[in-house]
Amino acid sequence: MSIPPGERAAGERYPGRGVHLDDGGGRAAGVAATRNALHRRVGRHADLDTCAGCDLDEQAEEVLGERLDVVTPRCTGIEASEAFGHLVRGQREQPSSHGPSLLWKSPAPDVVDPDVMLSLLDRSRTRSGTPDSVGLTGSIERAVRAEALGYHRFWVAEHHAVPGIANGSPAVLLAAIGAHTARIRLGSGGIMLPNHQPFVVAEQLLMLEALYPGRIDAGMGRSLGFTPPVRAALRQDDMAGERFGDDLEELRSYLDATAGVTVRPATSHRVPLYVLATGKGLEIAARLGLPAVVGGPLLAGDGPVEALDRYRRDFRPSERAQHPSVIVSLDVMVADDDATARELMLPEAWAMARSRQTGEFGPLEPVSSILGHSWTSQLRSRVEQTLASALHGSPATVRKGLERLVERTGAAEVLASTSTYDREALYASDAALRDLL
Repeated sequence: MSIPPGERAAGERYPGRGVHLDDGGGRAAGVAATRNALHRRVGRHADLDTCAGCDLDEQAEEVLGERLDVVTPRCTGIEASEAFGHLVRGQREQPSSHGPSLLWKSPAPDVVDPDVMLSLLDRSRTRSGTPDSVGLTGSIERAVRAEALGYHRFWVAEHHAVPGIANGSPAVLLAAIGAHTARIRLGSGGIMLPNHQPFVVAEQLLMLEALYPGRIDAGMGRSLGFTPPVRAALRQDDMAGERFGDDLEELRSYLDATAGVTVRPATSHRVPLYVLATGKGLEIAARLGLPAVVGGPLLAGDGPVEALDRYRRDFRPSERAQHPSVIVSLDVMVADDDATARELMLPEAWAMARSRQTGEFGPLEPVSSILGHSWTSQLRSRVEQTLASALHGSPATVRKGLERLVERTGAAEVLASTSTYDREALYASDAALRDLL
């Protein structure tokens, strides 16, 4: 039996549409960043007279949905779908209809294992001084850019009554993102199953699958609301998390059309299931034969991850997966140098540290504002702890970190969950990270 790319066999060591948005972050800079990505992914024209009117600035605007629904290069002889395919797949080979001299091939950077896939997890982070709605439209715009860069998936998260996160309804946001993209896989990272009836979740997922066939993923988590009032508002009881395994099996039966009730709409593609896993979640993923998404403290340290070894050892092949498969998720920030990347990580680290003091995970603040605050020794320590759990630095630093992470986890995919106050810097980091993996 063949093994999908990126997976390890058992027994081995590691057995659209455009969107026009204005978030105040500087569209001109965004167009420039997208133009640079087009330079890397498609290649510059060596002879502009040969393709008069083909302007990468205009193409960049089209990627962002300024005027056209899809990327439509103006070069005579290149079909839009062909050129877009080259862009999304990151291929630098020129279309044969143009002859041998039109496009130059940019040198490939040092990259991590090419079999490892790269995806983004976006949490719709809010920012001080801007409305929550910008957190949502920012997620849509980032997804459009991620597709142009050739990312494999774009996932969104579920958080309720959190000031720093705008999205409490992954299915609704994914529907909006699907309407503005054409190829990238879309999913939840994740839907918190204890908050919902499995039948309703199945209906939402199959509705998305019917609208965007073959593009929908379902990452399922077991986290409860952050505070007692939130848990009460969600009608959760103390045992909600303990039913996760049973709820997941029920959800799978609806998606596989094996339950006593048939969920509508019926679809032709099976929606893949993933388990957002810690210790107990990994046990459930292994028992049900499902891929696992891991992050946080479980990835700490430098050696092999014993919990992942147990997951692979205990994995029971299923109709959905014949072999164990691991996605690792962490914050990754790439900048020109290590010091700049560390600074860009500071807004997220500050929000996390402050939440442990105040009980409230707040909007991202600009670095200048954070540095103007009074820092206690405890607060500084907590910021440093968050920074230490992330991967940040120059391209060379991040590449080495990713290589070590992939080697010791045997991951088939990296799911980067980066956030920072400066959207332009965030988009630049996404583009730089894509060059590494």
